[in-house]
Amino acid sequence: MRRQLPVHALLPVLLLSFATATALANGVGVLSRHGDKLTAVISEDGDEDAFAVELAEGGNLSVAVKAAKGVTLIPTIRVFRPDGTEADVTALIKKPGTPKPALKKFLADRTGIFKVLIAGDGGTTGGYTAIFKIKNPKAYKERAVTVPAGGTREFEFTAAAGALMTVIVKEKDGPELAGLRVLDPDGGEEAAVADFTRKNTKLSLKKLPLTGPFGTFVLELGGAAGATTVDVIVKVKPLKTAKRKETLPPEATLASLAPGVVRQEGVGTVLALSGANFLAGSTAAVSGDGVTVTGVVVEEDGMLLLAPASPEDLVR
Repeated sequence: MRRQLPVHALLPVLLLSFATATALANGVGVLSRHGDKLTAVISEDGDEDAFAVELAEGGNLSVAVKAAKGVTLIPTIRVFRPDGTEADVTALIKKPGTPKPALKKFLADRTGIFKVLIAGDGGTTGGYTAIFKIKNPKAYKERAVTVPAGGTREFEFTAAAGALMTVIVKEKDGPELAGLRVLDPDGGEEAAVADFTRKNTKLSLKKLPLTGPFGTFVLELGGAAGATTVDVIVKVKPLKTAKRKETLPPEATLASLAPGVVRQEGVGTVLALSGANFLAGSTAAVSGDGVTVTGVVVEEDGMLLLAPASPEDLVR
């Protein structure tokens, strides 16, 4: 018989997004895009606000933080790579130790979701605004790429859903390519050879809307009986999104849990968590005693209804 999970052992850690429009990115923080101006509060000593930023290798990030008038807050800015290691941004922080520090042109050394952590230096508290500027590469080029006979050669670029992709492949030497396709970060096929237009030795695909998630896409080139040398150009036009100007609500607080025991063998078990600032449409993760339940949707303000579809939804 599998063990039961007492509610007192959960002592949940709630990873709540602030609203549907400011959803958590992979549990890293509030997803923040270029031009966003977000207002929040450092409410107590040890309080930290996490923001998630999608950066491509070679992309850069700037964040300007300004404390509200009349507060003691001296904001600090830290940056963490996708693998969780902290980047040294000391030399990139302008006006440190003041109410208006700014991170200037942090260069991403890899592709992924980076975390920006804002807190109060020395226990200082108060409201602040943060403005994000993000610039990712929009063109990827490589000349004299050799596609091996009977094999494949991969050409990588970074994009996200909604971006318009243009691909130009020019065959410079050798036989015509035997295959050509574009794969998203999950391995799904975005485009096949039939989607490309051939004109003599030039193959092209213009402004194809991508559907895959943010990450590394792959242009896969297939070789024929002999090796082929090609020039490759990929251009990415990101989806244009409205710049947000939002005030993030207070942190969610937990008051009670019910029932007292969750049977892990059960399917569709409902665990009700009562509290404040649970925003409808937000997502959450609840963890404790070595068990984590993720992907939960807050159904109403003040109540989180936890109903995993199957025991497999419990991540140990």
